[in-house]
Amino acid sequence: MDTGTLPEPSKATIAAYLRNWLDIDIDLSAKTKERYRELAENQIIPHLGNTVLQQLKPKQVGDWHKAILKTGAKGGGPLSARTVGHAHRVLRRALQIAVEDQALARNVASIKTPQRSTRARSRS
Repeated sequence: MDTGTLPEPSKATIAAYLRNWLDIDIDLSAKTKERYRELAENQIIPHLGNTVLQQLKPKQVGDWHKAILKTGAKGGGPLSARTVGHAHRVLRRALQIAVEDQALARNVASIKTPQRSTRARSRS
């Protein structure tokens, strides 16, 4: 705090931050932005959206991974580990931008990573 590296307190939610980031980020192609928005709206915001950005904890990210693996697909079915990984990368990237913009002190999505698929990969 004495060095001025801590972000100013904010009540911004994850939903508000993600939507704003996707509206203004110029480093994303239109197709990438579309996919990121889809993942944010369908997998991230329903579970973490009401959480204050600066209050997100690694345990919440881990719990989110487990929840969307079980019921994150359309209709409440299980979501593939691959899609969970994609959603995690969107959250991690958004939080990294928040760290760079000094809205966050650390990126908790870099601390907690999703489990890898337990299915064996086929070899070609």
